[in-house]
Amino acid sequence: MVEILTAAGISVVLGLIIAYFPSLPFVYHLKCGYLIVASKFAPKFDWKKGAVHHGIVWFDDLDFNLHMNNACYNKNVEFARFEFWVRAGLPQYAMKHGLHMGNGGVYFRFIKEMRLFQRYRVTSRLHSCDDKWMFIEQTYSDPRTGRLFAKGFCKTCFKRRDRSDVPPIEVLRALGASEFANVEAGRQLHASLHAIESAIPLPPS
Repeated sequence: MVEILTAAGISVVLGLIIAYFPSLPFVYHLKCGYLIVASKFAPKFDWKKGAVHHGIVWFDDLDFNLHMNNACYNKNVEFARFEFWVRAGLPQYAMKHGLHMGNGGVYFRFIKEMRLFQRYRVTSRLHSCDDKWMFIEQTYSDPRTGRLFAKGFCKTCFKRRDRSDVPPIEVLRALGASEFANVEAGRQLHASLHAIESAIPLPPS
């Protein structure tokens, strides 16, 4: 009887580990490390196509409705954004020139739910930039049908050690990607996102 209970207990523990493996300690860091190594063997980065990251809805992504939790869209899209950054050479450039990269916000619109075991791809592309922010467009879609699940933007800035801003166009020009930076579109997008941010009052500093 004890042996049966022990075997059952081991099975339950192993099942939980498999089900929630992506959320275990250090898995996030290991995955980021893998993306860094994999980027060194990836084809030359195409700024027009961007970076494509593949994933699958797992048990630790689910909410009570048994589809991907809203928070997990941001969690998983971060790996796609990190892959975009590394393949494009953004953090490498920042470290070489003593700059700091900062993520100023993520904005998503949910279009279609994703259920357990749904495979998805996240495509990350440079959308535009303004005088301070670089805007990256990210979309969740079905890799087989192309059906859109969610779409959004994140904004990234570059700062010097004295906290002054480096215009993203300077970074893109150094990386040979200035032709893909639509500054006017970036200013328009910034104005739209700023309107959303303004509706969220901040406590006094």
